[in-house]
Amino acid sequence: MLPFLKRKQEAAVAIPVEIESDHDEMEFDHDEMLHHCVDELIESIHHKDKESTLEALKSIFYILDAEPHEEGEHIEHGHEGDEY
Repeated sequence: MLPFLKRKQEAAVAIPVEIESDHDEMEFDHDEMLHHCVDELIESIHHKDKESTLEALKSIFYILDAEPHEEGEHIEHGHEGDEY
């Protein structure tokens, strides 16, 4: 077999590393993050960029979901017969 047709073998090594994290002590300004995400959302809609719009909406969801709230059953607040 010609040398340039041979598959190269790659090796990977995983080394566990303990990293100290101040994540619990970090405070995030949720309003500032939301403003940034909304700016990204508006820009992506303006440019008709579906992928960026999806990412901005996901980011907004995750930020709002991180806010303190009670987990539980979802309650619909619509009228009977309305489809969502």
